[in-house]
Amino acid sequence: MEDRKLDLIIKEATRLLREHPGLTYMEAIRIAKETFKDKEID
Repeated sequence: MEDRKLDLIIKEATRLLREHPGLTYMEAIRIAKETFKDKEID
């Protein structure tokens, strides 16, 4: 389950970086973590 959540965070961060070229990698990871923070992933 944690691997799946990590995979989703990485995919979301990658999407954010594509859509917002000014973002740094660490900012994108932080935003992606916030996106999935309270969600249960099966």
